[in-house]
Amino acid sequence: MVDKFLISCYYTFMSSKLGYDKETDTYRTSANQVLTGLHPQTKDCETFGCCIHTDIELPDGFETYFRDDRGLMEIICPCRIGHPHPLHMKWYLRIYGKKAAAIESVHGCCGKHCNQIQKLFNK
Repeated sequence: MVDKFLISCYYTFMSSKLGYDKETDTYRTSANQVLTGLHPQTKDCETFGCCIHTDIELPDGFETYFRDDRGLMEIICPCRIGHPHPLHMKWYLRIYGKKAAAIESVHGCCGKHCNQIQKLFNK
């Protein structure tokens, strides 16, 4: 399943700021992907959190990456495993339900970094 709110995003190289850049309406991942054609910031982004419009500071060694093949924002841990971005999965759960979110959440991690990522969103 492809995430509809990111489906119109494509890569370009026009912003140098990591994360969301309101001035250019782009999002730059740690992997230097620049996503454009983003969904507008809405009340949902504020209420539920949003992997595009919510800034988070990742620990050293962690990166954001957009999976074009799955339409999924990930956080890459130091072991180079892609963990589905928790805010993206919250949205996915609300839109597609538990079963679909559980399938998309499979990421093959040894578990070492999962807790670190979850702690970022449980402050």
